[in-house]
Amino acid sequence: MTSQQHQKPTSRRRHIPRTAKIMIGAGALLLAAVAAITASSTSGTLALWNDSADIPEASITVGSSKANLSISTGTQAAPEGTTDVAFPVTTWTNMLPGDVIGAPLTIKNFDSRPHDLAAAIDLPQSASGDLRFALAQGTCTPGPITGNVLTTTPAALSGQVLGANASKTYCLQVELSSNVAAAKQGTQITPSFAVTIYGK
Repeated sequence: MTSQQHQKPTSRRRHIPRTAKIMIGAGALLLAAVAAITASSTSGTLALWNDSADIPEASITVGSSKANLSISTGTQAAPEGTTDVAFPVTTWTNMLPGDVIGAPLTIKNFDSRPHDLAAAIDLPQSASGDLRFALAQGTCTPGPITGNVLTTTPAALSGQVLGANASKTYCLQVELSSNVAAAKQGTQITPSFAVTIYGK
């Protein structure tokens, strides 16, 4: 994997009336050093990365029955009652500084009324400077983050109204900062994160 950006195929929670929560949980996001080559010159030191970022137990769960939503990885809607799915272990791997990797997810509303969608993230403060997470409506495409950057405060998503008996696909974008310190190669960037999608 090159150092160019590429794509692949939560600490505070606020009560929102009539919400369905879709939790995207992760066991750990690790930077496992494969090789680090350091070259010295008169202009300074250049650290070349060849690392991987792993989220081995990423999953999405519907946490409330107040809004009848289903969730799936990919671009096809899941059947009604599908409340827990998992991303493949290889979803976020081989990330280099500056990389953005996206994973598609699809939300379907089985209710007879629309729901407004919002999202927030719970991420350890220690990792907030090294990682950014966003949700962009539509399928995943190569390039920089284009979606709503997630914070600890729930915020409306672009194209946030999900109509009755309708579905929408979003891309969960994860960016590893281009300024992440070379010394962090082989370290645990974050032990966990959780994204909550609200339907109200």
